[in-house]
Amino acid sequence: MNLRRGLLRAWVIFSAVWVVGALIYVDPACMTGFDITGTKWWCKFPYADPVQVYTSAALTVLGPPVVIMLAGLAVAWIVRGFKGP
Repeated sequence: MNLRRGLLRAWVIFSAVWVVGALIYVDPACMTGFDITGTKWWCKFPYADPVQVYTSAALTVLGPPVVIMLAGLAVAWIVRGFKGP
């Protein structure tokens, strides 16, 4: 059993599910202006600065998978430190 490969595959699946779910939450159609009717109340952003809106959306979508990958790499590095020569 290859634990490293299995954990990497689990991370990929988790990340894909997270990104799809977060994109549904963020609703990119509203952010890019494709809601022509303007009937969706959630398309009204409270921010005046679009850079802040897109930065917040990017952190929501990509932040957790990146943090989990970095935490996994840190744990792997720690475990490798306990192995003998």
